[in-house]
Amino acid sequence: MQETVSDERDGAVAVITLRRPESLNAFDLEMVRSLAAAVERARGDAAVRAVLLRAEGDHFCAGGDLAAMRAAADPSAYVRQLASAAGSALLALRSAPQPVVAALKGAVAGGGVGLALGADVRVAAEGTRFSLAFLRVGLTPDTGTTWMLPRLIGRARTMEMAFSSEPVRAQEAHAWGLVQRVVPAADLEAEALRTARELASLPPVAVRELKTLVDQAELDGLRAHLDADAEAVARAAATHDFREGLDAFFGKRAPRFEGR
Repeated sequence: MQETVSDERDGAVAVITLRRPESLNAFDLEMVRSLAAAVERARGDAAVRAVLLRAEGDHFCAGGDLAAMRAAADPSAYVRQLASAAGSALLALRSAPQPVVAALKGAVAGGGVGLALGADVRVAAEGTRFSLAFLRVGLTPDTGTTWMLPRLIGRARTMEMAFSSEPVRAQEAHAWGLVQRVVPAADLEAEALRTARELASLPPVAVRELKTLVDQAELDGLRAHLDADAEAVARAAATHDFREGLDAFFGKRAPRFEGR
């Protein structure tokens, strides 16, 4: 079986790689649980002073795997499990004592946006496209996006992203504060690793204290919100509109939502 997430060491940097390029690195339950486990290993390793989250292929992450949702015997129960597991991976990233860098490229969509927001520093390749995408298949956002995005880019822009069928391009994302840096696509991997190595050279105790001070009040609110967004997306996954959204997505046509 193909390894869907790998973790390696580059000196003091833990390099965690999403490895489902054939699916645009969309995550199923196995993959997101593997991601959470890889982050926990890095968090518990005293030799790790920074974490780099990257992806194989041309895309960072297209969010939850719609094919896996469609194939589930009970899509609502599966989506609840998937959202909960993705929330655990996000919390592991957000609460890591080490600085976390995300190397973003191609599609960063749905729950992939939430995973990207788990990083402290986001470096995007030119041409990266950010999209919440959930409403297009009849779902609500999960993976903490409705909690984190308004705090980062404001409510109005969050709603614009949620409602719009047009993705936010890398330069606009940078202007909004969604990413800290935009680099040529050919330079992404080297720049993200250079950034992680630079952060790994900082004093680890002081870095840990800094992250705790910045995150302490927010993380308690995020934990509760993750439970709420998993329940909301599960309710949406139980609707006829979600089944119609999936059929439309795979049939490459516009969905016809009925409100049931």
